[in-house]
Amino acid sequence: MLGFRHLLIASLALAGVANACKTHDPTGAPSSVPTSVPTDVPTSAPSSVPSTAPTTKPTTKPTTKPTAKPTTKPTTKPTSKPTTKPTAKPPTAPTPTKHINPDRGFFHHMETTTSKFSPLTVNELNEYSDVSIIKRIYYMDNFKTGPLSTAILDSFKKDFSVAKEAGKRIIVRFAYGADDANDPAEAIVLNHIQQLGPVLKEAAPVLLIVEAGFIGKWGEWYYSNSFGSPEKGELSTANKEARIKIVQGLAKSVPTEVPIAIRYSGWVSTLSQKDASLKGRLSMHDDCIFADYNDLGTFEKASENTHALPFGGGGEACSSSYDLGSGKDCTAFLTALQRINATYVNLDYDKAKLSQYSKCDYGAKIGYSLTAQNPAVDCSSDKCQASVTILNEGFARPTRTKTIQLHCDEDAIAVNADFRQLLPGSSLTLSADFDADSCDSLGVSFMDPAFPSNAKFAVALQNAVAFDEATGQNRLL
Repeated sequence: MLGFRHLLIASLALAGVANACKTHDPTGAPSSVPTSVPTDVPTSAPSSVPSTAPTTKPTTKPTTKPTAKPTTKPTTKPTSKPTTKPTAKPPTAPTPTKHINPDRGFFHHMETTTSKFSPLTVNELNEYSDVSIIKRIYYMDNFKTGPLSTAILDSFKKDFSVAKEAGKRIIVRFAYGADDANDPAEAIVLNHIQQLGPVLKEAAPVLLIVEAGFIGKWGEWYYSNSFGSPEKGELSTANKEARIKIVQGLAKSVPTEVPIAIRYSGWVSTLSQKDASLKGRLSMHDDCIFADYNDLGTFEKASENTHALPFGGGGEACSSSYDLGSGKDCTAFLTALQRINATYVNLDYDKAKLSQYSKCDYGAKIGYSLTAQNPAVDCSSDKCQASVTILNEGFARPTRTKTIQLHCDEDAIAVNADFRQLLPGSSLTLSADFDADSCDSLGVSFMDPAFPSNAKFAVALQNAVAFDEATGQNRLL
């Protein structure tokens, strides 16, 4: 509980931010070799980036539903209270946690058409206990010639409410079909985006990313009868302007704290240059990761990367025979994730491609991956001075803000620091003075301001002594 005599000291140390923002060249590759989705964090990152141009695109996207995993976790509480506790590090073998950190990692893919709408259910989402993210695609196949109905807008609202109840965040994409390129005319699409505005703003707390969608088959901005198809040649000026208008419309309808992900990196640059208001709003999704040297046209040239973007990207593997090392050399595979600052990756597609690289230690590095460095508490004066440095060893910075508190026994002090400034390789130093003569247990918590009492949205450190599934507190000492 916060006391009026507490003195709060918060300091921000961003180590390595300049390098993370200006270069895509990592310094090494992880060395551990698990055989399944890893839960521990490697200590180094990938290297080089491939380059250049596509010719084809896959035509099918199967999805499957994996077996659920349990998420329970015991907690412990010390029994003695020494008067002082000098600087110390956590044990080298902390208690493993089954907590799935929010807003990062693998996701499951769930789609529906509006003509035969299949709503989300809490029970169904609870079966996906191995992920904190669901990707939801809505194919608005029966609204190609007119406005969205009130009934379907209500169905979208209910889906987002179910996700909130289940403790999941949603990557959402709206499109018009997976089987053809017959998307509606520009005016109809823009009207749909405007109609979706109130729904998306209400759902802001559960939205991780809104993918631009709307254009072409799968909403992936490629095969389109209304906005031009790149495989038929260079897009016309009218096609380009129409695509820009779609994103500008989305920027008005999507909550400002939620990134808008674009399918191709070239469009991220084009949009930012065309409309300065879009800077700081855009991310990208690469839906052909590991496909070939440029992910089937996702990247137009080798120099393209997303390190300058304010948010990480994500995507899915692409069914392809292209060899990124066949799991023998993980450098190229990890580079493919690192260059998009991978925050989320589809666990359902393509399973064969993912299994090809199952020996590469990458699961715990998707998104942010946080460890505590040098936690300490000194009660030798009239106060207990506590501090800890948080290091991000993941591929990307956090996308959502968190309320940060340091805990000394039953007391807590809020620390004024921006969680989202933890770029890959950077650190954040937290400190506070507790008005106490002893501190038997030092902890830190990162709670979601939208869900302050829901530990499903709390962040667990990779090397915490213990993580409390009920309170969201990481015990450090």
